[in-house]
Amino acid sequence: MQERNRGPGYRVYMEEEKAEELPPVTEDFAGVITELRRNRDAIVGLTSITREASQQSQDNGRKLDELSQNLVAMAETVGVTMPTKRIELIQYERNLIGGAAVKMYENSPFTGLVTAVTIHWPAGCNGLVDVAMWHGKFQFCPREGFLALDDATPIYYFNEPVEMNEEIWVDIANHALGAHRITVAVSVKET
Repeated sequence: MQERNRGPGYRVYMEEEKAEELPPVTEDFAGVITELRRNRDAIVGLTSITREASQQSQDNGRKLDELSQNLVAMAETVGVTMPTKRIELIQYERNLIGGAAVKMYENSPFTGLVTAVTIHWPAGCNGLVDVAMWHGKFQFCPREGFLALDDATPIYYFNEPVEMNEEIWVDIANHALGAHRITVAVSVKET
């Protein structure tokens, strides 16, 4: 039976893990160990890059908030009232083992527009990790099917309307043999 549970800041819906077909046993233990070490180094390097990019994104968000507040204060000193709009970045991140799938949910913080979706597929996904974005019952990224890339971080731009507290969710399925950490960031702008 499938279950829904709470993750850190979002709800997670895990599908039952399917029995993974294991590759045949090899006698090339030295080759296997070398391959594991090579993949470990790539994952460790990717983790630090992802953390750094996330920190820079948060720093830029703080700088933009500060700039916006300064502009509002300057406008008020000359008697102009500026309408303020909030922008929220919703992040989903999951390390999925081969054959696993997950649905992660977060509610929209306000009525507005989904303006951008950024998805990161690490090297080695080989187009075998599917990602799709939804709000409520409507799929919007892509409109049908799934996206699956390798070693890419594209940004998709939208003007997709969402209501306050409407669920914005991501559906990820890993059809590869190994585990892959997929990161999705959704930008929501208040209207």
